[in-house]
Amino acid sequence: MYFSIGSFIYAFDLLLMAWYAFSIPFLKLDYRNSYDNIKSIEREGAIYIYFGVNMFRWFLKTIGWNKITDKSNGDIIKDLTRLKKREWHIRESELGHFILFVHFLLIIFYFLPNYNTAWLMVLNILLHAFPVFIQRYNRPRYLRLISTLETPKIFG
Repeated sequence: MYFSIGSFIYAFDLLLMAWYAFSIPFLKLDYRNSYDNIKSIEREGAIYIYFGVNMFRWFLKTIGWNKITDKSNGDIIKDLTRLKKREWHIRESELGHFILFVHFLLIIFYFLPNYNTAWLMVLNILLHAFPVFIQRYNRPRYLRLISTLETPKIFG
């Protein structure tokens, strides 16, 4: 099967991605399920450090991605409301990247017998798997900071 720009599969795929990108902020999803719970293996982030998440974070900082996201989400400061908003945004972003990762993985395996899809697999890992790793790495850190700020100070 030929996957050209004029094909139904291409149009459907593009429509699906556009629908997701524009509809997720309006769906008001409740990200309180077992997937979103921090697993014991993730607490210190060692698993993600092993897979190179810090190197990818350095790359994003080098190309200026943090400046772009800080403009839309605000700087990270000791403002409890803003931190909670950013933590919620992490959950939305993680879900989006996870869905797109699975989506492209299905496309890769569908076309694997007839086409070289290695380039798509590399891009899928860089553009979707690593962002999920970063979100899973950052969320426990945000939650610890939020918990610290919510804890009433007895002395001081």
